Amino acid sequence: NTKTYSLFWAAGNNNNNSTVSKIKEEIDSVLATVKCLKKFNLKIDNCNIISSAGAIYAGSVGIINELVKENPISEYGKSRIEIEKIFTNLAQELQINLNIFRLTNVFGSKVKNNTSSGLINNLVESNFSRKYLNIFVSLFTRQDYVDLEFVTNNICQISMTGLSNQYKKQIYILSRNYSHSIQEIISIIDKITHKKTLYVMQFDSNSRVRNSNMFFQINNNSYLKYKINPIDLEIRKLIVQAMSKKIA
Repeated sequence: NTKTYSLFWAAGNNNNNSTVSKIKEEIDSVLATVKCLKKFNLKIDNCNIISSAGAIYAGSVGIINELVKENPISEYGKSRIEIEKIFTNLAQELQINLNIFRLTNVFGSKVKNNTSSGLINNLVESNFSRKYLNIFVSLFTRQDYVDLEFVTNNICQISMTGLSNQYKKQIYILSRNYSHSIQEIISIIDKITHKKTLYVMQFDSNSRVRNSNMFFQINNNSYLKYKINPIDLEIRKLIVQAMSKKIA
């Protein structure tokens, strides 16, 4: 069988609030997948891992770029690095390309909205449903948000280029290079809809992780073919989607 495959591993349902046992389950599933790949001798020609920039650099202070050392402060963040290492070992063994995509907070239209859809998606949903959203983070916490279309287009483009028959590891941080506070995001939504977004501030038992301000300034972004849209444009797409759903 001469057919070759590209391997993609996306982050699961875990996050900074996940229990140690749930995180271990995910790592075990990664190890089991790698074991199966070796057992059936599938011809993998490149490996692409979707990881988390926010969790991996959560303890970093100041501007974050490609040269900043990983500094996770949660078990979830540590597990992202562990999973990256598992696939790094696999890529070295198979002598194939390894692309690691570390993403900041992803949001976007055409996403099935649920509690794990991300803050912006849920804020828009709250604005339209007129239901209160629980917020556990300070309204002044600044985070970097990237839209789904920007992320998927660039991952597809990068993963299909530069293939070689030798091990090569590349880490890509996909960010907007501009952080917004939650208060700014809410203001954008309210201005577009002419309605106040309903939310309730809740006690934060995990404040050190949740309230980390993230300032990315990725210098080597020449690999990005698809450029990012202004955040208010992407939020407008979310609002149009919410309006269509309500009319339907």
